[in-house]
Amino acid sequence: MASVDCENLSSPRNFIGVTSVGTKVLFAGGIYVANGSAAAVVDVFDYATGMWSIAWLSEARGRIGATTLGTKAYFGGGTGYSRAVDIYDSVTGNWTSALLSVGRDGVAAAAAGTKVLFGGGCEGGGCSKHSNVVDIYDTVSGDWSVAQLSQSRDSHAAASAGPKILFGGGFNYTVTKIVDIYDTSTGKWSISQLSVWRAWLSATGVGDIAVFAGGYTLQAYESRVDIYNSTSNSWSTAELSQPRCSIATAVVGNKLIFAGGEISKYTPSTTVETYDVESRSWTTVRMKFARSSGVASSAGSVVMIASGTSSSVVEMYDTVSGTLISDCKFSNVSVSSNCTLICGVGTEVVHDTIIRGGISGSCPVYTQQNCSINDSCNSTISYPSNCTLSEWGSWSLCDLACSSNKSSVGTSYRFRNVTSSVCLRYSLCFCP
Repeated sequence: MASVDCENLSSPRNFIGVTSVGTKVLFAGGIYVANGSAAAVVDVFDYATGMWSIAWLSEARGRIGATTLGTKAYFGGGTGYSRAVDIYDSVTGNWTSALLSVGRDGVAAAAAGTKVLFGGGCEGGGCSKHSNVVDIYDTVSGDWSVAQLSQSRDSHAAASAGPKILFGGGFNYTVTKIVDIYDTSTGKWSISQLSVWRAWLSATGVGDIAVFAGGYTLQAYESRVDIYNSTSNSWSTAELSQPRCSIATAVVGNKLIFAGGEISKYTPSTTVETYDVESRSWTTVRMKFARSSGVASSAGSVVMIASGTSSSVVEMYDTVSGTLISDCKFSNVSVSSNCTLICGVGTEVVHDTIIRGGISGSCPVYTQQNCSINDSCNSTISYPSNCTLSEWGSWSLCDLACSSNKSSVGTSYRFRNVTSSVCLRYSLCFCP
C-alpha cells in the first residue's frame, strides 16, 4: 500500500516567508497549524531537479519579510519582534545572518538596484506599537543604514518597480493610502498615494511596474488594483474579479499572479487571477484549496501556492497552460531504496517519474514495511550522551491529497528537538 507525495511542505503552517532564488523556492518559518508555535524550518524546492530539502532559520518565527536580490534570498524580522535576518546564497548553498536595527513583526521587504529594504511592522505591545523604521542593506558595500517611512504602520505591502521600492497602504489604528517610494539610484524618498485607503493589501512587481491589489478598508473588502509605472511616474487602476484581502502574490515573466485571500470574515478564496503586464489582460482559475494569508512564488513557468490553509499541500499553477496542477500522474517504478528506520518508523522510498502538466520530477512513494513504530523513539534510536531531547510536538494532519486510491497510505509528521537538530517522526495513515 502506498501513497504519492506530490508537492507538500514538511508540515502544515501559515504566515510563511517565501521567495525564489536561482532554481530554488524557499518556504521559510511560519506558524505551525498543529500547535500555534513558531517554526524555524525552511522547505527548499529545487525545480531544476524536482527535489525537496530542508534548512533552518537562525530563529523560529512567522510573519517574515522575504525578498530576493541577485543570487541571494533575504528573510527579515518576524514574530516575537525578531531582529534576525537570514541570508541564503543560492550559488554556495550557505546561510549567513545579520540583525535589523529594531526587532519587529510583519516587516514588508523588497529589493531593487543594489539595495534590500525591510520597512515598517510592529515593534511590540501586542502590535500596539507600529513602526516606521526602514533597514537598508547595501549588497555592494555590505553596510546597513536606517531610514523612516512617513507613517508608522503594519499590514502594509512592498514591491519594486525599476530602481524604486514602494511601501503602500497599511494600518496604524486606522488604514492609510500613503505610498513611500525609495529610489535606489538616488537614495531619495518621495510620497504618493493609492486610490483607496486600505490595509492587508498585497503587492508585487515586474520591470518598471508595481501593483498593489485588494485589501480591507475596515468597512469592506477591496477589489481595487493600483498599478504604478516607475518610468512615467504614473498610476492607473484595475479591479480584481473578487474583493478580498491577504492575497498571495508571485511573478512569472510578465505575468503577475494573485492567489486566494479572505473574501469575508474567516472565509478564504479559491480564486487565482493573472494580470499580463504587456496585454493588460486578466485571466482567472480556481484552486483546489481555499487559502487566506497564503504564499506564492515562481518555479520557472510555474507558480507554487502554499500555506493559508490547514493542509501542507502545495498547488502548482502552470502559467503557460493556465491550469492548476493538483495530482500526480506517474510512470513505471525506477529506483527503490532499502527500508530505513527514521525515529522508529521504517519506510521504503520508491522514486517514480511523474508528469504534472508538462513538469517532470521525482515523486517519492512511501511503502509500508515491517519496521517497528515506537512512540518514545528512544528504543530504536541511539543519541549521544550529551543530547538534550525535547517533548514531541503535535502530529500534523495526514496528507493524502495526491491520491484517490482508497487503499493508499499517507503520512503525518511530528518533531522533537535533539540538541540543535530535529528528529522527524513519520506515521502511516490510511485513506478513509
